[in-house]
Amino acid sequence: MGLTKLNYMKTTITSFVSRIIFFVIFLFLLSDLAIAQSEIPEISFIKLNNKIGIVLDSVKNDQCKCVTYYDKEEYNYSALIQLPDSNIVLRIQLKGNLGSRDINMDTTEIKKLYTSALTFTSQLSVIDSIKEEEILRSISGDTVLYKRIDYNSLKYPTNIKPIHGFVFFNTGLGLGNFRGNSNILYGLESGYVFKNNMLLSLHFYNENEWQFLSYQYPSESVYDLGLLVGYKVNLDRIAISFSGGISKVSGVVRGAWISTDKNGGWLFADSYYQALNFNTLGFPIQAELFLGARRGFNISLIWFHNFNSDYPYSGFLVCMRFGEIQK
Repeated sequence: MGLTKLNYMKTTITSFVSRIIFFVIFLFLLSDLAIAQSEIPEISFIKLNNKIGIVLDSVKNDQCKCVTYYDKEEYNYSALIQLPDSNIVLRIQLKGNLGSRDINMDTTEIKKLYTSALTFTSQLSVIDSIKEEEILRSISGDTVLYKRIDYNSLKYPTNIKPIHGFVFFNTGLGLGNFRGNSNILYGLESGYVFKNNMLLSLHFYNENEWQFLSYQYPSESVYDLGLLVGYKVNLDRIAISFSGGISKVSGVVRGAWISTDKNGGWLFADSYYQALNFNTLGFPIQAELFLGARRGFNISLIWFHNFNSDYPYSGFLVCMRFGEIQK
């Protein structure tokens, strides 16, 4: 009998301890789940005003001209979003398999978007009343929690990210005009776009005289190393920039005649002249057309003119461009 009681007590104690252990494990898993849930990032969709709502579709955008980063063939929806780190982006959902793009927005850009949205005068569409929830889930990526806030309750973060900067590099060939003659031109350019529209560039252009059959020595040439600042205008898939600056201009021109080598006849005679080297300060101006502005590899067209006290010259280049210059 005593042995039976002892076994019963052991069974009871074992059962009690097991239940305690199970309860402790349950509490641990529950707290771990709560922590995991608290770490789920939450984003805020910002309603610009009562008429335009949260989702800015292509129809609304055509009227208010709120988003100019993409053209009608690509643009589908967009929404202004405050991310979990408090920074604000304009998330653009593109058509087809083009995916989405986040445009970092500073305070000036956000207020500009809000002002443009005020020009929308139509009533809310079916997008706002029926499909909004589906679109918001799509824009959020179905991976985060989200909520809606009014623009008036938006609090700008102190560490808001600046507008994205772009670095590009051009290398090209073309034709130039130097001392009234057409010349072969090649050039290199490296540039940086900041604050979305401001442009800083460094270029090296070189023109060399083109001669055929008979030659005049030395061959005339000019080159300049220039630093320019400018302004870029975005036009959907292309962009145009206008720049001006300062440069060091050097080259060689022919001076007095020295001699002529007939080479068996006057038709292909080679002539020799005194070589006159020059160095001067130049003031270049430049217009540039960026094709496929949102592509990492595309073409740029450059026209330039260099004003200087010795030998002003100009040229036109067709360049391969490496690097996008707008989002």
